[in-house]
Amino acid sequence: MEDHDVGDYGFLWSGKAVYFGQGGWIYDLEQNDLRCEFPKDLHNVTLSMDGNLAFGYTTGDALWRMEGSVQRTGKLGAINGPVSGWFCIHPSNAMIAAWDMKYRSAVYMDAINFCDARTGKRLHQSRPGPDIAAMEGFTADGRILILDLSGGDNSRLFDLHIMRLVPTSETQDIPRSDTFVFNRDASWVAGKKGANDWSTFVWDRIHKRFLWKDTMVSEPSAFSANGKYIYCCDTVNDASTGKTIFENLKGIQGKFSPDGRSLLTVDDEAFYIYTLPKDSEPI
Repeated sequence: MEDHDVGDYGFLWSGKAVYFGQGGWIYDLEQNDLRCEFPKDLHNVTLSMDGNLAFGYTTGDALWRMEGSVQRTGKLGAINGPVSGWFCIHPSNAMIAAWDMKYRSAVYMDAINFCDARTGKRLHQSRPGPDIAAMEGFTADGRILILDLSGGDNSRLFDLHIMRLVPTSETQDIPRSDTFVFNRDASWVAGKKGANDWSTFVWDRIHKRFLWKDTMVSEPSAFSANGKYIYCCDTVNDASTGKTIFENLKGIQGKFSPDGRSLLTVDDEAFYIYTLPKDSEPI
């Protein structure tokens, strides 16, 4: 197989299966079965939050699209690429944010096309500024698109209700961090103090206060679907207090399933799937 960037890993079809970010293999959690479901040369995949919609590329950089059980390959309007991270799928699955290649420089892109996910038709174009280096994704409520700055360690928030960046003063209040993870409505943000500092914080962006800080867990990577928990390197922690709920898990980064019943983690060696007992409450 050609050397392509790995795309999104995560859950498919509302948590029924797992995709590993590259190639065609999936793991069916209901059937306990590993099988090749997609093109073997698939790469640079972007998954929707519920896993019912996905975009990627096959050999020759042909655009691939999956909606539910239907797959197709071919050009789709103003949606282009291909580079991992150039797509972000809105939680409604009706819209995509995609970089506009006409406004690309060596360091950043300052124009984003908001396109219809079915037709690729451009619905709106925004040029949020010259310092935007990447799109991290939408918040789960669909209102905020999280953007990364070039050469910096802070994030900017793009509000889809007004199609503008949130005022700088609101994002500068977020403590500095090597990494950021936002909850469903971007009211809470988890961060890590630094490369050599194994401590994590959760900041309440609305009330401008720490929910917890200096807790010795690291690498926050995902809030659970209900926002109550967060995965930090090898632990699941209570998002409001920092209390460790599960520990000694494998995987540096992780993602929770949409139904809150499974956790998919990954490190340099493998993927790991943790599933709650059927009689347990989802997290």
